[in-house]
Amino acid sequence: MELAEQTALITGGTAGIGLACAELLAREGASVISTGRDEQRGKSAAAGIDGRVRFVQADLSDIESVESLIRTWAAEFGARGVRVNSVAPGPAKTEGVEAEWGEGNEELGRALPLGRTAEPEEITHAVLFLASPGQASSPVQPCTPMAAAAPSETHEEERPMSKKYDAQWENALTVVQEVSPPFIPEGAQAMTVVIDYPPGSAGAPPHRHPSGPAFGYMLEGEMLFELEGSPPRVIRAGEAFWEPGGDVIHYSDGNNREDMRCRFTVTMLCVPGRPMLTLVDDDELAARKHLRVPAESGTAESLEKA
Repeated sequence: MELAEQTALITGGTAGIGLACAELLAREGASVISTGRDEQRGKSAAAGIDGRVRFVQADLSDIESVESLIRTWAAEFGARGVRVNSVAPGPAKTEGVEAEWGEGNEELGRALPLGRTAEPEEITHAVLFLASPGQASSPVQPCTPMAAAAPSETHEEERPMSKKYDAQWENALTVVQEVSPPFIPEGAQAMTVVIDYPPGSAGAPPHRHPSGPAFGYMLEGEMLFELEGSPPRVIRAGEAFWEPGGDVIHYSDGNNREDMRCRFTVTMLCVPGRPMLTLVDDDELAARKHLRVPAESGTAESLEKA
């Protein structure tokens, strides 16, 4: 078994992709710690998995719960070395996602290079690959930002790495987002900006990035994020987001909080000579109103201010 004598912490491990990951990693010999908000559902899910699995209640939208989870994890496993991987698979065929997005989930899947939404089991095998002990020093790691260079053909012996570098440098990187945008313009230019909104700010008016995708990362606070075809959702500090660009309208990037600032960075790609961002007028908003997905109950109040 690939993960014998290893311990895996899976956040959101009570349903969907998280539960499927817990089942596979436990089957591969890992001691699994699964977290979630609902204690009853979490304990029931853990009990239904063959292997060493225990549930820890933690609401990751609550900062005190997150700090408690981190302290517990650091105390128990910090001395052994901890590897962190974050997987952002895009549209997936899970009960929760399909209940919230409906047919919109399949429409998003058809726009991907895969041509469909992913099955949870397909995603779990990528997680197993990343979690496997051998990947900590593997010279080739598909779907990650780095790969070791092949030895030069002009040298008989590989030169040793300078001792001034930390031997753990490869483990210092955490993948926060990995996506497959529908297109990247030929000869694209890139611009990276930092957006800083005061408390309660509605943010930019509805707009689009007409000739290329945009990729962002939350630095501080919370952003109410809404794209055409998807329900509004809250992006918090330390989380990544993206949008495909083209014809898709970006309805909201406003500050979701009244008591703190909102800061995020965005890298935009576009065709040289064309604007990075264009605003959408009221007539077009009215004509495309049917493409807008209603807010979920938990974000409806926040949406009103945006």
